[in-house]
Formats: sequence, structure tokens, C-alpha cells
Amino acid sequence: MYSDSESIISRFDDFTSDEDPEMDDFDRMLDEQVEHQEDSLYTLRLSYLRLFEDEDGPLRSAFPDLYVPSKEILLDLSNVLSCEGDCEEDGENVEYEEEDIDWEAAVKDHEAFDKHGEEGGDDGDAEENHDVRLQPENGCAETTLRTVGKPSPATKFMDKHRGNSLLVEVGLTVSRSELRERHVAQYPDIDFVVGYIQREPTGWALLMTEDPNTVEGIKSYYPSYRLATESDYVMFFRSTHPKKTGFVTIPNPPQRQQKKGRRQYIRQMQSSAALSAHIEAMGGMQNAIFVFLDVEAAVVQKNSVPLPLEIALVPSGGDHSFQPFHCFLHPGVIENSQVALGLSCGAIPSSHHIPLNNVTFLRRDYTKVAEEISQFLSCERVVLINKGSLMDVQALRWVFGAARIAESSNMPIPKLEDIACFDIQALKKLLAQGEWQETKGDAAEAHGEFCWYHAGMQEGLRREIVGYTESHCALKDAQVIHDVVQRYL
Repeated sequence: MYSDSESIISRFDDFTSDEDPEMDDFDRMLDEQVEHQEDSLYTLRLSYLRLFEDEDGPLRSAFPDLYVPSKEILLDLSNVLSCEGDCEEDGENVEYEEEDIDWEAAVKDHEAFDKHGEEGGDDGDAEENHDVRLQPENGCAETTLRTVGKPSPATKFMDKHRGNSLLVEVGLTVSRSELRERHVAQYPDIDFVVGYIQREPTGWALLMTEDPNTVEGIKSYYPSYRLATESDYVMFFRSTHPKKTGFVTIPNPPQRQQKKGRRQYIRQMQSSAALSAHIEAMGGMQNAIFVFLDVEAAVVQKNSVPLPLEIALVPSGGDHSFQPFHCFLHPGVIENSQVALGLSCGAIPSSHHIPLNNVTFLRRDYTKVAEEISQFLSCERVVLINKGSLMDVQALRWVFGAARIAESSNMPIPKLEDIACFDIQALKKLLAQGEWQETKGDAAEAHGEFCWYHAGMQEGLRREIVGYTESHCALKDAQVIHDVVQRYL
């Protein structure tokens, strides 16, 4: 997700020149960013070694027989759902129909910009031209870049907070929704806008807030950041449509339909009406088997597809033979090591403190795991309940994809729409409307219990991590939502 120093510097090549007197400032800023990123990664690697590989560290002290020091051969399992169309361009700031940029007209138009620029002139002309200065006030002749676009919420935010708008480097595959999902638990009102030029992602995202606490927190999370300049407006304008004849509408490709399908699935997860209809279709509440799902992941990729480390499925009591399912999985090769290390070492909120490799309990028998999960998915009476996260459902599908890649399994990957999963809040709302009322008084608060691994690591983690509270454990979280629902049943 984080580019190396050469790729970072190359982002500025189009906007600077050797004659630019501000070049030294750019170089200094980039050097500081690269150094900070390298220092952060080095610190995380040291923390990881201490927690999971040192002989007297928490892992080997608690589970001396589970550590495997030998070098592992890792498979890349990051694209196991690609055959299902789960990787598409997520151009949220760009519409499909665009005009070609007339570069000659853009260069010749600098006089019009001076006449109708942001300091004055007719607002209509300014909105029509949408020119952006490059290399402003550098002593050289001023040039302009005409972007095919209209002002957007992002550009208006940049205008309002000129010189103080934060850009963070997020990589070329990260979407706005992923960024929000990553940080919304800590910063509920956070929002980003991902930058695109001609429908191609630039790898930069604009933080849509000036709240000091949020800004400082995001800076610590993304070591590569900078303040937006005039040159960055081109990434955030909306595209316009030609006004003359000859305009051809480009139909939505399959990827767009799949994106709409995921959005519809999320809306359905959160709908108590959809849940009620699903339960009625199976013959009523007495026939439903609620299975509570939670997942911990090394990283979450675009379209909420994780590289899962821990999966838990906890069935409710009733007339069935299902037993709780819990396992740890090997995620394969992890390219975004900084985020993955942070979640393993406690440097990022919601850390799980699970090692990424070199332990015997990370299962690689993906086909066997898929078979165990399939017993839940193939039962028409099963209704999965989670905290409303699409990632959890994608993790189940990922297991089937990993089995196909790693073990040449012929098990099909379940379609997203065929997996009945609903938000715990939708179920609570449905139960509260019926004859099932939440029990009060002696009903104990739902806490859940750690799995064997997280329970064994608690003492060592408290000793090593300053301010440690507790780890995120999939089994514990699944038990918590199970206990919440049991209050109604």
C-alpha cells in the first residue's frame, strides 16, 4: 500500500523542475516522509520479532511447541476471489463519460485564467474553465492545466482549507469505502476522497476534515502524507459530459453491476424487513438456526476482501447438531506489511495480536476448512449474524478461493447473494417488535471468552505492551453477539 521512495518522488516530477526554487523544500519533505516511513516499519518489525519470535517473548513463552523457526514458502492468496469479479476499478470520484483533454488549448488559456481566476471575475466563467495553476509564483511563465470536470465536494473543501488539506498515500487499489471502514470505529465522522486522473487512481486520498485529533491520528497511521497544492485539484474534479451531438453513453460494465450488488447486499444485511421475510420463507422463527460470525484479518483489501487469520462460527441453541467452529488460517503472502504488522503488534486500534507465519496453528488445509464451513452455508435453516461487516462474509468466500488456488480444489466459491447474513442490529430490532422481549434484571452483560490462543497470550502481552487492554478475538466477539441474542430467546 505504501510506495517506495522512488515512486513517491516520481509523483512530483510532473509538477516541479530543476529551476523550481521550491524543489529543495519538496526534497526535504519527501526525505522526511520516507525516513519516517522506514523508521515506523523498522519499529514494527522489531516489535513483531519481540512478540512472536524471541524465545522469551509472549508467544514462545506461552506456547513453546507451536513456533516453527524454519523459513516458509508462502503462496500469494490475495486474488483468490478475482475470478468472481471482485477486483474492479472503484472510481468513486469519476463518471464514465469524459471528453479528451485539449492540451494545446489548456496551455493557451492561461490569459483567460488570469482574467477569470479565483481572485475575481465572473463565477460562471471560472466554473466553466476549471483551470489549475502549475508551478505558481516560481518566477517562470505560468502554465495551466484545464481539467475536464466540475467542482466537487473535495475541491470545495480544498478551497475552504487552502494550504491545510491533508493528502495521504494509500496505494492504487484502495477505495473510499475501505478507508472509511478502516477508521470509522475510531473516528466516526471521518471521510476521504480518493484521487483519480482520467479514471486512473493516483494513490493519494484527501482527508475531508481539519479536526486536529483526527489529522494527527491519520498522520501517524499513514507515514507518507503531504498538504494539498493547486496541482492536486486535477485529481478531484468531477468529469463533465459533452454538450454537443455525438455523445456516446458507455454502459455499465459487469464490475459496476457487481459493485451495486455488494451495496445491495450490505443494505439487505442491515434490513430487519429483509431478515423477517427470509425467516418467514423458511417457516418462521422456530425453524431458524442463528449462527454468529466474526473474523480477524491480517489486512482488508479492496471490496472488503480480507486475508483472514481467525474465523469463528457460534450457533445458537436449538434443534440442530451444529457445533461451534473456530480456526486460525494462514493468510499467505502479505504485501502490505506495515498494516499487517501494526494489527499483529498492537500499533493499530482493533489489533488481534495474531502472528502472520511461523506457527503451527495457522491452518493451510483450506479445502478441509471450506468443507467445515460449507456445512453451515449449505443448510437452508442457517442464518448468519454478525456486526454488519461485509468483510466477514467475504472471508468465508476467501477460504473456498484459497482452496482452489492452494490445493486445486473443485469446490465452487459461494456467491455472495447466496449467503444469508444479517446485522445483529437488524435481528435485535426484529425480535424487539415481536413476542421476544429482552430479558432484564439478572441477565448478565455479554462478555464472551477468549479462545485458547488469546487467553494464553494475555499475560505476556500485558507485560510487553504499554497500555495494553485486550486483543480482538473472533471467537470472543462471536460469543458476545450470541449472548446478546440469547437475551431475547
